[in-house]
Amino acid sequence: MRMLEASRNGNEPMRVCCLVEDCISRGRSIFEGGERYSFLQPILVGFSTAVDSLIALKTLVFEEKRLTLSEFIQTVDQDFAGNEALRQYIIHKLPHYGNDNQEADAMAAWLAENVLHIFQDSPMLAGRIMMPGTFSYVTHAGLGAQDGASFDGRRAHFLIRMAAVLCKAGTSTDLPP
Repeated sequence: MRMLEASRNGNEPMRVCCLVEDCISRGRSIFEGGERYSFLQPILVGFSTAVDSLIALKTLVFEEKRLTLSEFIQTVDQDFAGNEALRQYIIHKLPHYGNDNQEADAMAAWLAENVLHIFQDSPMLAGRIMMPGTFSYVTHAGLGAQDGASFDGRRAHFLIRMAAVLCKAGTSTDLPP
């Protein structure tokens, strides 16, 4: 019954159970302990967006001192209204994760290590091993539609970058503005 309710609400545990060999052989769903290895995988949907946002904050506020943290927060809260030049600078001039840039790769490694430490400190939840991931195949669109702008130059209500896709169109520093 729990599986049917989850399926009606948009989750697809019945399909997943068909792909988990132990569920089939044991005749139990993933909700009923059918799988051999029980784990949860929190998905860091906005990982690439977070990396690029941290780079923008670090560069614009702390290194170049183009604006204060309060000013940058206000700019993003206002969806870059009146600040299109700044937004274009962020998109086309700052380093972005996925462009084989050492600074962006180092920021991604730093963020990933810190997230991993959170899960290493509490590796179990309800008896399941926590295994964080950074992929997204559908949730980035819905979450982006609900979300405001972000520090990486993303406008409000636009897609959050797919975490597994490294470089999005228009953010390569090798392309013309």
